Amino acid sequence: DRTVEWLVSSEKWINLLQTYKGLAFIAVSALLLYFVLVRTFGRSELAAAKQSQAEDELRDASEKFHQLADNITDVFCFLSADFRKVRFGSPAFEKIWNRPAAELYASPQKWVDYIFPEDRERVAAAFDQLQKDAPALDIEYRIVCPNGEIRWILALGFQVRNVSGQLIRYICSITDITERQKLEEQIRQIQKMDAIGQLSS
Repeated sequence: DRTVEWLVSSEKWINLLQTYKGLAFIAVSALLLYFVLVRTFGRSELAAAKQSQAEDELRDASEKFHQLADNITDVFCFLSADFRKVRFGSPAFEKIWNRPAAELYASPQKWVDYIFPEDRERVAAAFDQLQKDAPALDIEYRIVCPNGEIRWILALGFQVRNVSGQLIRYICSITDITERQKLEEQIRQIQKMDAIGQLSS
C-alpha cells in the first residue's frame, strides 16, 4: 500500500510524467495495476489466474490444431527422433492409403511396405539421409493401396531441433499428387503424338 501511495503522491512520479509523458504513464500505470492486483487477489491468486489463462490458451490452440488436422486433405505427422514412433498422424492418412491409422501407430516402420517396389530403395535412401545430415526431404514416389491401386504422393520432411541443436522430432507432410501425375502423363503423350506427326509430315 505504501508503494502505491508513493507512486500516486510523489513528486518523482509527477516529474516522470512531465519528462517521459506517454511512455512513463504506460510503464507506471502497468506497475500500479500489478500492485493493485497483488493487493486485491494476493500472489497465489494472481499466479493461479495466469495459469488458468495459459491453460485456456493452450486448450484453444489445441482445438484449432485438431480442427485443421481433421479437415485438410494432406497428411502430416510427427515422428520421434529415432524415427520409431508416430506421435501424431492426421486423419487424411486413411483416405490416401486406404488403411486404418491404427496400422501407422502400431507399426511405424511398416510404411516402407506400402511403397511401390520399384521406388522403395530410392525412397528408403532419401529418408535415411533425413535421419542423418539432410535437414529436409522433398521426394515424389508411388504407394500401393490394399485394393492394388497405385497412387503418387509428394512427401516433405523436416528435422526439428531444440535451442541446443539436439534433434527432437521430425515433421512430415504428404500430398496426394495422383491426379497431377495423370495430367502430366497425358500432356507427355500429346506432346509425343505431336512430335510423331511433325516427323511424318
